[in-house]
Amino acid sequence: MKKTLLALSTVCLLSSSYSYSNDYIVMDENNPANALRLSELVIDAQTLAALQEEDTIIDVMFFFQNSYVGILGQQVAHMRMNEWVNAINSVAEEQNMGFQIRISNAIIAPSIGDELMLEDETDANDNVITVGASSLFTTAVFNPNPRPEGPFPEFEIYNAYGADIAVYVRDFRESDNIANVLGRANFGGPLTMMFDRFTGRTGNAERLFDAVFTHEIGHNLGAGHEVDIDDNPPFAEVDAHAAQCGGNNTIMFSSLGSSTLNSFSDPELMNNNEFCGSEGLENNRRVIIENAMMTSQRGAAAPVNGLFNFSNAQFTVGEQDQSVEITVTRDGDLTESAEVEVALFDDTAIQGADFIEGIARANFAPNESVTTVTFDVVADSLDEGQEQASLVLRYPLRGALGQQATANLVINDGVAGNIGTVNVANVAPVTEGQNIVLSMQRVNGSDGELVVNIETSDQTAFNGQDYQPFNNSVVFAAGQTSQTVNITTIDDLLSETTETFAISVTSEQTSVTGGQQVATINDNEPLAGQFNVSVSSQSVSESAGSVNIIINRVNGTAGSASLRVFTQGGGNSIVQVNQIVTFADGQTQQTVPITINDDTTEEIDQTITVNIEAVGNENVATSFVTFTVVDNDGENTPPAPQQDSSGGGGSYGLFSILALGVAAFRRRLKHYTRR
Repeated sequence: MKKTLLALSTVCLLSSSYSYSNDYIVMDENNPANALRLSELVIDAQTLAALQEEDTIIDVMFFFQNSYVGILGQQVAHMRMNEWVNAINSVAEEQNMGFQIRISNAIIAPSIGDELMLEDETDANDNVITVGASSLFTTAVFNPNPRPEGPFPEFEIYNAYGADIAVYVRDFRESDNIANVLGRANFGGPLTMMFDRFTGRTGNAERLFDAVFTHEIGHNLGAGHEVDIDDNPPFAEVDAHAAQCGGNNTIMFSSLGSSTLNSFSDPELMNNNEFCGSEGLENNRRVIIENAMMTSQRGAAAPVNGLFNFSNAQFTVGEQDQSVEITVTRDGDLTESAEVEVALFDDTAIQGADFIEGIARANFAPNESVTTVTFDVVADSLDEGQEQASLVLRYPLRGALGQQATANLVINDGVAGNIGTVNVANVAPVTEGQNIVLSMQRVNGSDGELVVNIETSDQTAFNGQDYQPFNNSVVFAAGQTSQTVNITTIDDLLSETTETFAISVTSEQTSVTGGQQVATINDNEPLAGQFNVSVSSQSVSESAGSVNIIINRVNGTAGSASLRVFTQGGGNSIVQVNQIVTFADGQTQQTVPITINDDTTEEIDQTITVNIEAVGNENVATSFVTFTVVDNDGENTPPAPQQDSSGGGGSYGLFSILALGVAAFRRRLKHYTRR
C-alpha cells in the first residue's frame, strides 16, 4: 500500500531558490580515496544478515579548518556539526531507512594550514606550484605513505577510529573562487567537504547547510540528481535520481529552495497527491539503504575494551582556585591506550565569563585506569552566588561511554571587590602584512579576573585572505590593568583597494567602551584593479541567439591581466564556454558572447552560471553571474524567483554542489575482506 504523506517537511528559512551545479569532479585514479569506494567493498552474507537485524551505523569524522573554529569558536563549530548530523538522521528516521550517522570524533585538521587556498595553484602547463587544501586534505586522510616521514596525523586518527566517511569543514572564502559552491562529495566514496558561510549571526546561512549536508552525504551513499539534468555518472545505479512531486523537489534535486522536501525520492511517498519517485527510475531511498550497509563496513572500528565514566556525579571548585581537575575512569581491558573527550557546556556558568576553554581530551596510557583533565575557571570579583556548568563525555576511542557519562561542575563564588570596566583604544590603520594592535585598558577597579571576548568579522577584507580571524577570550589577571592583542594581516600579491574588517570586544562581566572597532588594511601593490562580471540580460528566450557576458575592470588598470571564463549548467541550451580572457594595460572592459541553441523541443527553462576566476593574482570581486534561457516551444512553469544574480560581494546568488569522485555500485554482494 502506498504511503500518503499530507505534509512532508520542507527546507526552512530559505527565501529564494538556489541551484546546484550539474557537474561531478572526477578524481584521479591514483587518488588513494578510490580504494575506499563502494565499488571496492563487498560484504558476506553472514555479515549482511547481522546488519539487517538493527539500524546501520555510519561513522563520520569531522575535520575543521583551524580558521573555521577561529571564526565560530569551539562550541558553535561543534553545534553546527551536530545540527547537520541530526538533520540527515531525521530524514532517515522519517523515511524508515534503517541507518544513522554517528560522529566518531571532530578535530581541527592539524596539517591544513589556514594560509592555503582551496585548490592547487598551477602554472600555464598545469604543473602544481602550491598544493591546495583540498588535495592536501585528501592525501592527509587517505594516503598511508604520502611522504618519507610517514602518514599525516589525519590518517592516523581517521583510521584509529575506523570512520567510514571523512568530512572537511572550511570557512567560506572569497579568495577560494568558489562563490557558487556550497559543498562537494565523493560520489559513492568516503569524502565530503562543506564550505560553511555561517559566521555566527542568526539568519546568516544558519539552517541552509542542514540541507546541504544531507545532500552531500546522499552523494556519498550513491544518490544522484534528477533524470532531466542527465549529469549522474554513467556508473550510477539506474534509479539513483531525485524527483519532483506535488510542486516540490526531493532533497537530491539540483536546486535548493524553500519548497525543497526533506526527503529522498521514493515511489511509495506521496506529496500533494503525486508520488515522489518511480520504480526503476527515481528511488534514491532504495539506493541509499543498500549502500548504507556497505558504507558502514568501510572502516574497521577500534575494539571496545571497557567503559569511560566520570569519577563523580558532581565536581566543585571555588573561583579563587582558578582551575578544577575533572577525574575520568575506565574499566575492562587496560592493556591498550584509550581516550575520550570531555566537554564543558554553559548552564548558569558561561564560557568566556566563568570558565575559558570548553573541550579537553582525557588520555589513558596502557594499564592506566584513572586520568584527569583541567579546566580554568575565572576568579572574578562579581557577586554571582553559586553557578554550574554541564560536563559530558563524548567521542570515545577503544572504549564506550558508561552510565556516568555526564556530571555537573559547581563553581562557588569566592572573590570580592571591584572588577572595573574596559576601555578599548581606536585601532590604527596598517599596511598589509603588519599586525593590527588592539589595546585595552581596565579602569575603575582591578579586583579579581576579568574576561573579554574578542571576535573579528569580515567587511571588505576577508578572513583567511586579508587577515587571520580571531575569536578568543583574553583574561585580565587580578590587578592587571592593560592587555594588548595582535591580529595578523596577510601580505598578498593582489592589487587591492583599502579594505576593512570589524573587531568586537565584549564582556559578560562588565561594560566595554569602544568595543566596536573597524580595522583598516592598506594595500602595498600598484592598483591593477578588481574584476566584476555581469550579464546583458538575466532572462533570455532561446530564440535570442546569444547573450553577452560583460567583465569590467574597476579601481585600477595597471598591467595586463588574465581571467578564465567558464559556464556551468544549462545542458545543450547553450554552447558551453571555457576560455581565457586577457586585459591589456589600461583596458577596462571585455565582452564574451554566449551562443544560445534554439531547438524545437518543449523543455524546462535552464539556468546557467558563468564564472570568472583568476589565472594569476588577479583580484576577482564578483566571481559569477547567472541567467535563464526560457523555452519558446510550449507553456512552461516560470522559473523560481532568485536573488540578485550576480555573485560574490556578500550575495549568495547561485550556489552549486559538486560531487567529487567516481564510484561504481555493485548490486550483487560478494565476500567482504576487511582492510
